[in-house]
Amino acid sequence: MKNFLMFLGFLFSFSVFAVDIPEDTLGAQKYDRTQCLHNTTQDCINSQCLTSSEIDCQDNCRSMAQAKCQQQINE
Repeated sequence: MKNFLMFLGFLFSFSVFAVDIPEDTLGAQKYDRTQCLHNTTQDCINSQCLTSSEIDCQDNCRSMAQAKCQQQINE
């Protein structure tokens, strides 16, 4: 009986650790997406909007960055 209880405790500890891994992964994916959006938007603004006369250039950069980062996530 003692061995059985030890086995159950051992088995339960593995299931607790298994639950924590996906949350860490989701947090990393969210951070990566945020970084991608920020970096891609900033690159576009720096290369296109500083010399552009378009009023909505920054909005266009944000939209383009969202599409590009979503495509990278889907790959």
